Amino acid sequence: MLGSKKISDPAQEELVLNIVASLTNLLYYDSVTNLLFQPETKMLLCRLARPLLLESCNLEAIMEISRALGNLSRHKDTRRVLRDLGLDEIVCVHLDVQDHIDLLY
Repeated sequence: MLGSKKISDPAQEELVLNIVASLTNLLYYDSVTNLLFQPETKMLLCRLARPLLLESCNLEAIMEISRALGNLSRHKDTRRVLRDLGLDEIVCVHLDVQDHIDLLY
């Protein structure tokens, strides 16, 4: 669903926020039985996070996707994907925006 919905569409914004919040909660539990931590799924989630970070002006969405990426970043292979996709730099740019003080915390 995350790949087929756009946060820029006001009719879909709340749905996207709820999807990302659900992913964040599910990614909190790092266990071998969690299918979200399969290598191909982690890569897909990172790729789907990129447009949310680049296209969204919604601070809540940026904060939620940053939380999800934080949970994913506990894995070395995911940190490599985050770097390769430039997501680490994109998050740093968001941290530098004064309006995003809640994200910084």
